Amino acid sequence: MAKKIPVASVKKNKKPDASPAQIDRLVKQGDLNGALALAQTAVLSAPNSATANNNLGFVLAQCGRAAEGLSYYERAAQLDPSDPETLNSILRLRFDLKTLTDAVVASALARFPRHVKLLTLAASHYGREGDREKSEQYFKQALAVNEKSAETHYHYGQLLRLRKSNAAAAEQFLRAHELEPQTPRYLLETALAYSLCGNTQLADDYAQKAAKLAPKDYHCYAVLGHIWAKADVTKALFYFDHALELAPDTANEIYGFKALALETAGKFEEAEACFRQSIARDPTGAANHTMNLANVLVKQARIPEVMEALAQTLRLDPQHSLAMNNILLYAHYAPTASREDLWTLFRDYDRKFAAPLWNKNRVFPNVRDPRRKLRVGFMSADLRTHSVAFFTEPVLRAHDREQFEFFAYANQARNDQYTELLKTYVENWRDIFSISDAEAEKLIRDDQIDILIDLTGHTANNRILLFARKPAPVQVEWLGFPDTTGLSAMDYRIADEFTDPPRCDRFSSEKVVRLPGGFHCYCPFPNAPGIVPLPKLKNGYLTFGSFNNYAKTSTEIAALWVEILNAVPDSKLYLKSHGLDDAAVQARVRERFAKLGLAPERLLIETRKSSIYAHYMCYNQIDVALDTWPYNGTTTTFEALWMGAPVVTLTGETHASRVGASLLVNCGLEALIAQSPAEYAQKAVGLANNDLERAKLRATMRERLWCSPLLSESWFVKKFETALRAMWREYCGETGATDQANLYAAITNEVGAYQVPDARRRDLEAAYQRINEMIAQAVEPAGQS
Repeated sequence: MAKKIPVASVKKNKKPDASPAQIDRLVKQGDLNGALALAQTAVLSAPNSATANNNLGFVLAQCGRAAEGLSYYERAAQLDPSDPETLNSILRLRFDLKTLTDAVVASALARFPRHVKLLTLAASHYGREGDREKSEQYFKQALAVNEKSAETHYHYGQLLRLRKSNAAAAEQFLRAHELEPQTPRYLLETALAYSLCGNTQLADDYAQKAAKLAPKDYHCYAVLGHIWAKADVTKALFYFDHALELAPDTANEIYGFKALALETAGKFEEAEACFRQSIARDPTGAANHTMNLANVLVKQARIPEVMEALAQTLRLDPQHSLAMNNILLYAHYAPTASREDLWTLFRDYDRKFAAPLWNKNRVFPNVRDPRRKLRVGFMSADLRTHSVAFFTEPVLRAHDREQFEFFAYANQARNDQYTELLKTYVENWRDIFSISDAEAEKLIRDDQIDILIDLTGHTANNRILLFARKPAPVQVEWLGFPDTTGLSAMDYRIADEFTDPPRCDRFSSEKVVRLPGGFHCYCPFPNAPGIVPLPKLKNGYLTFGSFNNYAKTSTEIAALWVEILNAVPDSKLYLKSHGLDDAAVQARVRERFAKLGLAPERLLIETRKSSIYAHYMCYNQIDVALDTWPYNGTTTTFEALWMGAPVVTLTGETHASRVGASLLVNCGLEALIAQSPAEYAQKAVGLANNDLERAKLRATMRERLWCSPLLSESWFVKKFETALRAMWREYCGETGATDQANLYAAITNEVGAYQVPDARRRDLEAAYQRINEMIAQAVEPAGQS
C-alpha cells in the first residue's frame, strides 16, 4: 500500500509572476521574448483583466508591434475607463503610428484635463500638425500642472529644436536633466542642441557627461560622432567605431552615420563601402542607406549606378518621394534619357506624390485686382552663398517696392553672411526649414501671398510637395531646376526661347513664360582677379578646362573631350569640381580618361580652394572652356566668361542641354554653340588653333558681358516684374497675358527693348580699339617706327 504523503509537503505548481513589475524587469534586461510569453499567458488566464491587457500592449509595443499593442491597450481602456495611464499609452502609440487625431486628443483631455502626460502629448501632436499656438498652449498647461515633469521639458525641447530654436531647446533638455540627473538621454539631447548651435565644445562636454553616466550605452558615442562629424572627422570616426563595438547588433544604423561623416570629409569611396556594409546587413530595410549610397555615387559621376541605387530605394520604400526627386534630377545627366522618358517620370511623380495633396475646391481670399500691389514669395533651400542666390540677388535687391512686397521662405539648416545680406533686400523673411509642410502652408496663407516662386525644384532640400498643396493662387518655377516640375499645381515656369522653344511645351506641366534676353541676371563676383594674357603663352601648351560639377561629365562628353585634345598636340585637360579632393575619386577619373585614350600627364585635376577669389584665379589657367553635356553648366559658364575664357557648348533637346546656348546667344557668342558632337569638336579645336581670336575674346570679354542683357540688372528686374504682373493679370481673368507675343509687347511697353548703355558701349568700343592696336603693333614690319 502506497504511503500517504503529508499535505504540507506537497509542492503546488507555482504560477509564473506576470506582474507589471516582473514584465518591466524582463524588458529592461532585454528579454523581450520572456516578457511577451508572460504577458500572453496572463491575458489567456484572465482575458477581462485590464492589467493583463495593458501589460501585453506594453510588451508588444516594445517588440515593435505597435499596431497589435494598440488593440490590447484599447481593450484595457474599455475594461477600466478610469485609468489615465492606459489612455496615455493609447495616445502615445497613435502619435507614433501617425493616426492620432484632434478629436481623440480633445476627448482624452475632456476626461483628464490636468493629466500632465496627456497635455504633453497634445502639445507634441499639435506641434507636428503645425499649430504652433495650440502646441505652446498645452506645453505651458502641462508645466503649470507640474513644472517638475522631466518628460514635458524633454518633449518641449524636441519641439523647439524642430523649430531651430536650439538654444531654447537646450535649456529645456537641461531642465529635464536637473529633474532626473541619472537619465543620460537628456544630456545627449542637450549635446545635440548645442551642436546645432555651432558650439561643438559645449556639446562634447554634455555628451561626455552622458557617457560617464552610461559608459556601455552606444547612443552616447553615436552622439559624440555626430557632434564631431564636421569639425573633426577622425575623432567622429573613433566614436562611431566605439559605438559599433558596444552594439554590433545596431551596426546598420551606425554604419550609416559613419558613412555620412566620411562623405562630409570627401572620402567618397570609404563612405560608399560603409553604406554597402549597412545595406548588406539589412537588405530589406535599408531604403535610406541606398538613398545615401546614391548621393555618394553621384559625387563619383557613376550615374548608372546612382539610378540603380535610387530604383532600389523605391523598391524598398515605394513612398520614398525624395528618391523619386533624385531620379528626376539625375535622369538629366544621362544622354540616353529622351524628352518622352523624362516627361513620363514627371507625370508619374505628380500622380503618385503631388496631385493627391491638392484640394482644388479651396478658395483663395486674395483680391483679384490686376493693378494692386502684389505680395510675392520666394522659396529656396539656397538663400546663402550658392549659385541660385547669386542669380536671385538682383531681383531681391532692386525690386519695385511700390508695386511688390517680397517675402523670402528660407528652407536651409544654416545661414551665412550672404544670407544676412539677402535679408536686407526683402521686406519679410521666414525660416521654414524646421516646420512641417502643413505649418508652412498655413504661414504662406496667413501672409496672403499672391505669387509664390520656387527656386529649388527637385534638387536638395526642396519643398516641392508644399507647392503641391497649392498654398498660393499663382505658383511659379524659376532658376533652381532645369526642367518642368511635373506638378499639376504649378502654374508657370520662367525660361526663354533658347532653353525652351515652343516645340517643347508639351513636355511641361506649367505654362512656359519666356523672357527676352534670357531668364538669368548674373551678379559678378565683385573682387574677381584680373584677366591674364593667354595662358598658353605662359604654359607653353593650350589648356582646355571644365569646372562644372564632375557628375555632369557623361561618358559621351568625356570621349569627345579626349577626341578634341588628341586633335590639339600637347594640349591638356584641366578639371576642377567638388568631389575631386578624394584621392580614390581622382584615381578613378584618371583611369576613366586613360581608357578613353588620354595620356595621364595630359590630365590636370584641381582640388577645392579655400576662397572664392582662389577659385576664380584657377580660371586664369584655361584657354578654352568645354561645357558639359547633356547637362550644361550655368554658373561655371558665367564665371569662365567673366575671367575671359571662351566656352564651347553643345545643345540638345532638354532645358538642361540648352542653357549654354541661351547664355552665349545673349552675349553675342553664337559662334561657340554647336548643334552636334562633330561641330562641338570642330569649334573647340578651331578656337584652340586660333590664338588671335582667343586673344580678342579674352581682351574684350568683360566689356562684352557688361554690354549684354545678362548683366543688365535694372532691365532684367523690370522685365521680370512685368512677367509677374502678366501672370497675375491672367489669374484675374485677362486671357493670354503671358503669351509670348503679348508678354514681349508688355515688356517693350513697360520697360523698353534692351539697349546697351552708352557708357558700356564706349567701354566695349575702347576694348576693341586696344586689341586692334596691339594686333597692328604685333604685325608691324621690323624697323618701322
